[in-house]
Amino acid sequence: MTNGLLNLTENMYKRTLNLGNRVSTYLQSGIVYHAASAIYGIGTSKYAISAVNNLSQGDFVGAIRDSAIVLIPIIYGQSLAADRYLEYRRIISDWQTNGYDEKAIPPYYLNWICHRNVLHRASRETGHEKEFKETLERHGIKWYYIVPRDPREWARAVISSTVKNPLIRRVSKNLLSKIVR
Repeated sequence: MTNGLLNLTENMYKRTLNLGNRVSTYLQSGIVYHAASAIYGIGTSKYAISAVNNLSQGDFVGAIRDSAIVLIPIIYGQSLAADRYLEYRRIISDWQTNGYDEKAIPPYYLNWICHRNVLHRASRETGHEKEFKETLERHGIKWYYIVPRDPREWARAVISSTVKNPLIRRVSKNLLSKIVR
């Protein structure tokens, strides 16, 4: 009886640690988007209060409008953060099976801090941190470069992350199918 309870407690503890590591990795891989969503949420809190007031007064259209002003950009930012986490998992599995390969890294990943955070964490966990730092040095990327120096990279990254995002792809496909009918 005691051994069974001890094993159960130990397994629950291990699962809790594993969940904590996953949450930590999720938060760290999309930290830029989480921070932007939090700042935006704080900045638009007056619209959230207005949505509640509109709802209590029976103005459903105003409540939906004000809620959309607050929620749509936050949901978009969180979907991008989830996309970074999925990229992190893909990179981890790729580097663990095939080893570090600089050619497998899309060029815009090195230019944006959110992508570099994902790559840096993945390189640390797979033991390829030295190779990754050499790649950054070879491309002349410094740790304080938040956005790309080349404006063309801005457009390429925004379009690529928007098109590849599964939530946006699903919504746009549904909208497109309704328009085409």
